[in-house]
Amino acid sequence: MNLYLRFKHIPRTKKSSIYRSSIKVGEELGVSVFELAEIKGVLRVIFPVYIENSIMKNFDSTPEGYSNDFSMLWNEFMDNLIPAYLVSGTEICKGSDGEPVIKDVKIIRKLSPFKIDLRINKNEKTNNN
Repeated sequence: MNLYLRFKHIPRTKKSSIYRSSIKVGEELGVSVFELAEIKGVLRVIFPVYIENSIMKNFDSTPEGYSNDFSMLWNEFMDNLIPAYLVSGTEICKGSDGEPVIKDVKIIRKLSPFKIDLRINKNEKTNNN
């Protein structure tokens, strides 16, 4: 079981929307998430290695854009404006910004901005162990 970080609620359609300049331009094949890895018993967000290609370049997808998205979502979460979840699922592809896209999403637990605990317990082990 792989664990991921998901900001905002899981879409009813189980497909995340793709936006460019605040305009919806499509949908992912599943739910967009941030990858996590266990380091010394604590889950850490892993940023993807950016591989430039013409499709991503045409949509202004950059490593800075990915980290800016994370920073914006993290700040909204910390201000208690949006929820965040520790989720599991099966990665099916990379999304339009290089993020993991998963299917069979299951919420492990809702995270609190007032007590962020990304330590894992024996029931939440990843395949990376």
